[in-house]
Amino acid sequence: MIVITVDGMNWKTASEVYKDTFHKQSMKMIKCNVRMLTSPYGTNATPPGLVTLWSGINTKKLHSNIFRKSFEDGSLIEFIDINGNPLDMVWNHFNRSKLYEKCLGPNPYKNNEVYWKHYQNLFKLNVKFVSCEEMCIFSESIKKDYDLFWIHTSIVKSAVMVPSPYEGGRIPSLIPYDTIRKDKSLKKEVYMMGIRRYREVIKYLAEMNPDQSILITSDHGTLVDLPYSDEQIDEIPLIVNREVDLSDVNYQWDIKNLILRLK
Repeated sequence: MIVITVDGMNWKTASEVYKDTFHKQSMKMIKCNVRMLTSPYGTNATPPGLVTLWSGINTKKLHSNIFRKSFEDGSLIEFIDINGNPLDMVWNHFNRSKLYEKCLGPNPYKNNEVYWKHYQNLFKLNVKFVSCEEMCIFSESIKKDYDLFWIHTSIVKSAVMVPSPYEGGRIPSLIPYDTIRKDKSLKKEVYMMGIRRYREVIKYLAEMNPDQSILITSDHGTLVDLPYSDEQIDEIPLIVNREVDLSDVNYQWDIKNLILRLK
């Protein structure tokens, strides 16, 4: 099984661009609540969004250590709930798992140094990290050395396959993301180009893995249309490369059970 989370892809955009990604597919708008839990504090919405997907519990029930503004100090996320109980992570239900995440794994841009280590407690669950060089996902997907391959991309922030662990801002050949995000019209243009490009990436992965179940969703939405609305963050897509009943999947934390059902 391959699960793809496109960082910051909201429902409105996905419903326009991804509606016919696969020959057969099921597609639905679902809700997340990371905005309500992170926006007042300016915290990073990606970790709670991903941990919600991995654990299958409501984001507001996650431990506060997951709602950090930054993990650049190398601190690790403990996968526990608000009461300190271990989370039953989706990885516990697969024998061979691996993860591509834009911030983790050997970084070719930094002499293969590993930093942004916040998810490394996944090693305890026998999750293998692949290089943060995003082009590796093609070769990694056809190795068949996994039962679950989770791919998390930030292509919406730079519109390229990101070859370093931080939003393109440290890549000399790219416009720094801080510049893009301040120019609202440019931000939307880059965002839409990234969404369209990754649709083709997903189609390549599907052609390379015709027997694999592929599921597409997001950690949270993104504000790109003016005037801004809460729905741009709260409404995210769920797409499966087959006809499947999604009537019981309405929130981000319902996706884990869907993954286990497809498994």
